Amino acid sequence: MTKQVSEIIKYNNKEYILDAYLLEGYFKDNPEKKPEGEIETSLWRGYFADYEIKNNELFVLNITIINNGKYISVIKDVFPNDKKMTWFNGLILIDENEYVNNKTSNIKTSFKLFEIKNGNVNKIKTLNLDELREFKFLQLEMFKLTSEYEILKEVYKDRVIYNHTKYRNKQDRFPNIDELFEEYLQDSIIEISKTILTD
Repeated sequence: MTKQVSEIIKYNNKEYILDAYLLEGYFKDNPEKKPEGEIETSLWRGYFADYEIKNNELFVLNITIINNGKYISVIKDVFPNDKKMTWFNGLILIDENEYVNNKTSNIKTSFKLFEIKNGNVNKIKTLNLDELREFKFLQLEMFKLTSEYEILKEVYKDRVIYNHTKYRNKQDRFPNIDELFEEYLQDSIIEISKTILTD
């Protein structure tokens, strides 16, 4: 799979590379607002965005699409007035060593985990790599106790069955859905869980 154009979040005057796409949930709920840019292998969403956490609030700074081979800002079309992401609830993780134009290869990595509620920073955790691994493990175990876990599992199961029957030869071995779902959760627990469950 082609590497996607990175989205950027600014925090304390540094720009960090995001692994998540913060506007996807908004556009899923408001498809009429999604800008129509050219789809490329490195930009399957058709847009990319820049964000900022400032004064404990989350903002979208810019949304860019490609039109006739040119980059065009469409922030005024999508959010003409308030750019605060009041509709956003979720976790945002930044690797403090993954900032734009970073030329060092600092092995001592530190992470910031932000819990956002209605566009406001509710909690911030600073974690090293071992602490992040432990957090993800505990977060996953706690998530398994929620009603959302069972709902997500059913949705995931239906999607796997649909994709398998649509794209696979009937002689292929059917995948183990429980194993696939566990791997998916391990990879995506930060994006899936909306709050810090381990405190």
